Amino acid sequence: MKFHKRAYKPTDPTSLANMGTDLTTFQARQLEGLAQMISTGAGSPEITTLKREVWEGIPKPHFKEMHRLSKLTGVEPSVHAPMIDTVGINPKEKRFSDEHRKNEERIIEDVLDKAHIMAPERNPIVNIHSEIIGAGTSWYKNLSKENVKTPEAKDRLAQRIFGVGYGDLNPEQKQEFDRELQKQLSYGVDRETGQIIPLRFEIKQYPEGEEIWSPQRSIENMNKIQWMGEVEGLHQHEFRLNEVQDRLNKGQTAGLAGYQDTLLTHSHNDIANLFHKMQKNSRYEEDNWKKFKESGVWDRMSPEKRRIEMMKKEQYLEIKKKQLEANSEHEKRMKELAMARSGATSPAEQRLFSQKLNQEMSKNLSGWSDFFANTVEHFTPHRIIPIEDFEVDKASDTFAEAAEHSLFKTAKGNLSRAPIIAIENPPAQQFGLSRGEEMAKLVEESRRKAVDKFKKKGMSESEAKHAAEKLIGVTWDVGHINQLRQGGYDEKDILKDTEKVAPFIKHMHLTDNFGATDSHLPPGMGNVPIKEMQDIAGKAGFKGKSVIEAGGFISNFKKSPWPYVLDEFDSPIYEFDAADTWRPAVYQYEWGSASYPAGYGNILPSNYFQRRASNAGAGFLLPPSLGASPGEEKKKSGFSGTQMS
Repeated sequence: MKFHKRAYKPTDPTSLANMGTDLTTFQARQLEGLAQMISTGAGSPEITTLKREVWEGIPKPHFKEMHRLSKLTGVEPSVHAPMIDTVGINPKEKRFSDEHRKNEERIIEDVLDKAHIMAPERNPIVNIHSEIIGAGTSWYKNLSKENVKTPEAKDRLAQRIFGVGYGDLNPEQKQEFDRELQKQLSYGVDRETGQIIPLRFEIKQYPEGEEIWSPQRSIENMNKIQWMGEVEGLHQHEFRLNEVQDRLNKGQTAGLAGYQDTLLTHSHNDIANLFHKMQKNSRYEEDNWKKFKESGVWDRMSPEKRRIEMMKKEQYLEIKKKQLEANSEHEKRMKELAMARSGATSPAEQRLFSQKLNQEMSKNLSGWSDFFANTVEHFTPHRIIPIEDFEVDKASDTFAEAAEHSLFKTAKGNLSRAPIIAIENPPAQQFGLSRGEEMAKLVEESRRKAVDKFKKKGMSESEAKHAAEKLIGVTWDVGHINQLRQGGYDEKDILKDTEKVAPFIKHMHLTDNFGATDSHLPPGMGNVPIKEMQDIAGKAGFKGKSVIEAGGFISNFKKSPWPYVLDEFDSPIYEFDAADTWRPAVYQYEWGSASYPAGYGNILPSNYFQRRASNAGAGFLLPPSLGASPGEEKKKSGFSGTQMS
């Protein structure tokens, strides 16, 4: 039988040839599962092992045999990688480790290589979860409406973020503001230590009224406090300079020059360290600014907020320039005074130059203290950032490097044979990088970094962009995004999230649930708007395969989900457009005698074949060859019951 394989259209029924299901999730018997799936006619099975020890248990020859079976039958399996920490949070230390991230990346490389063995003539889909650490934002749609009692509280927070009251925000600003107030629980990450910090939406009471402490405001406050604490260290040097001055005033010069030189070195090192941290963490430094401009955050900003950010950047660079010029003059003057002090021939001259050096050091420290304090008020370094931003930064490193491996090592530079990395959204409300906007941002950043790597390999800008767009995309799990319902979101909200990620979708996982858990029901048995999401993806250009995830249904009811899937999608039997569909056969399966959903009944009981045929007017028992039991109703019949030869 030749199954329907025409290009996907939003209005078309889904063909069995364009669908498959995940194989035995927790067993290495993927080859056996593939052979069984091929016999059903499904054209897109997914090799699935969520545990890496199971993945490691699949022999390499099995992938070669999978290739042989696929080539013989025309199916196109995809691969679901085991759970891999793409961000790099060390499970033992509970903090980020780049070494751990790179170790996890090696697992991805192994999956890519084996996927290529399974499908060396094409671009097999390799499905990888965006993250698995489970420290994502918990969203609640009506959080602020139910907790904020006064409009003044919203005005004060909007004033802090945008410089104007809530009523003066434009529609884009209101959308950004309201989104921030839907974060019930979130996390921040210290970029220097990798420590994860929980953040909760809070309403605090002050004499002037209630104040909204959103996760973002908490992050900004922690950054300021942390930075002020580090800047405070400079005042310790000023205190020691005052001690030196007191000793000079008392004429105590013994050993003072060495102490003063040590103090000069330490203060210089501390200033340099703070300046380095500021450059590393400030948005307005050129390298950071370039990344910020290329990110989706900048694109989503209102024109007014962009103008404010540009103005802040110019102010920051101007203040920094003046401080560096002043520091250069102080450094030059301090060097001259130190040389003059060492060349002095009398104690009086030494004391005089030491006093002048002390004054110059004090001026320099005071200038730097003011400069760093000014950064606290206006340009606080972003050392602590929202966890989603941190995850995008680190996971995009992983996916970009994996794409480089796929193209240049796995496929030896042949783009038409390199495995495609399809990043899957994990369950919303439980994991980060699970919503449409976050997934779009992750793909864009991964592609941007991949382009830079491809160009270093000799590709042109256009070639590198084309390769990155082909090799990095999204697996959209419709059941995972439906778990937004836990936070009061409805179907419209879920479809809006799908629209944000639709242009990046290369693969889909179709499953149903009721929003509370990832129950893995067949499509049509829950409240996931599957067909609507398929339409959105199709209109955005999706022409890939779909994998049915219905393991929960199989486990609970010990039945195949396929009849229900074919019924739900009204799947065609034959290739041409006017072909019959599977629905009539499915109705017979679902509601006929073969598989009544309430359980098997007493279908054709044995006593039907054991009764006297005289009930039907014949006057004798059915012969054993037709199902009658020998000796049945012996006393009532005139026969012995001996079998006829």
